[in-house]
Amino acid sequence: MQTQPKYDPSLNNISPANTRIQPALQLSVLLAVSIGHMLTDIMINVIPAMLPLMQEAFALSYTQLGVIVMVATVSSSFIQPVFGYITDQRPILWLMSAGLLTVGLGLVMIAFAPSYIWLLIAVAISGIGGAAFHPEAGRTVYLAASENKGFAQSVFQVGGNVGQSLAPLMLPLFLVYTGVQGAWLFILIALLGAWLVFRPIPWLKQRMAVENRATQTVREGENDVSATVLLTVITILRSVIVIGVSSFLPLYYVNELGMDVGLASTYIFIFMLAGSIGTFLGGPAADRWGNKTITVWTLFLSIPFLIWLPFARGAVAIAVIILLGFILVSTTAVSVVYGQKLMPGKVGMVTGLMIGFAYGTAGVFISLLGYLADIWGIRSMFSILTVLLIIGFLLTLFLPKDHVLARARTDQGQAEETDQTSHD
Repeated sequence: MQTQPKYDPSLNNISPANTRIQPALQLSVLLAVSIGHMLTDIMINVIPAMLPLMQEAFALSYTQLGVIVMVATVSSSFIQPVFGYITDQRPILWLMSAGLLTVGLGLVMIAFAPSYIWLLIAVAISGIGGAAFHPEAGRTVYLAASENKGFAQSVFQVGGNVGQSLAPLMLPLFLVYTGVQGAWLFILIALLGAWLVFRPIPWLKQRMAVENRATQTVREGENDVSATVLLTVITILRSVIVIGVSSFLPLYYVNELGMDVGLASTYIFIFMLAGSIGTFLGGPAADRWGNKTITVWTLFLSIPFLIWLPFARGAVAIAVIILLGFILVSTTAVSVVYGQKLMPGKVGMVTGLMIGFAYGTAGVFISLLGYLADIWGIRSMFSILTVLLIIGFLLTLFLPKDHVLARARTDQGQAEETDQTSHD
């Protein structure tokens, strides 16, 4: 049975003049939020998996289905930085639980939607719940991580990856038998997740009070806006490549090479599984060797495998897919931690940027690539993705190094301690 985090009196001894003392890693909090992330992403990603059921239930056209996907993407991805910005100003500790319940409420409304308009409203409500959950969850992971921020963010991201993988399995598990009307059952998952992430709130209140005292003199100058914008662009480019490979590779295998659809889908499952393993190991690697080092080298090492991908066959293709997924996707958690270090005063907002906004923008960009694939052919997409990957790699060279960030924070802290001492 999971134990609730206990009060830690040692936290009271941390003051602005002693900010480099770190509380221990709170594994129970990390696991609770990561499981909540998994449950949230199951519910969010089951919506696109349900498109065939929605089409049958409401007699929808492909255009109407496209609108559903657009509403789900905009509500769940693009709004995340807004929630992050709001909670950076005033943290809302119950927002994770409320977000999970809102996602579940949206699915209940989908089950009983009387018309297409109400279906869109229900999808939007579910997406907004997901957007509310992620930034506050990212802040909680940040606070629970202590000095193991890469490891903690990796565990959190893997929870989401598992949820994305499990979502399509909800159809053969029960939705093919119940139809859209069975979506109300997801409220049970939402209630479980809301309870899990609500339990650490007493610890979170205490930890945030300490964090506020330790960062009460944080100035806007500490937030490196230009580097954060650059990192966001790099994250968008990486997301475009990941989504592009997941979308175009099976189409290339089926339409150009005549591969069976089931086998082509299996290759993508292997790609995403390798990516999940890479995500889990990427965070600890960044803790050891630095966020910039891992970001630069993973994008650089991905280039030859992406070039090789459309030409590889058989066992070689599987090896290329595994290596590309493992290396390329491994920076998912690293990007979030890197952004949080660049913007220590905007942890919630930058979490929303790296997790939601970047992924949503990449999804829109993939629509453009799909249009180009109709004109130039599916194989040309891999050339475009390779160019984008090279651009992303070159941009990483301009990111600030970790030791520069650490020295800037140390100098700032020492200046604040001196200023406080002089006033005392």
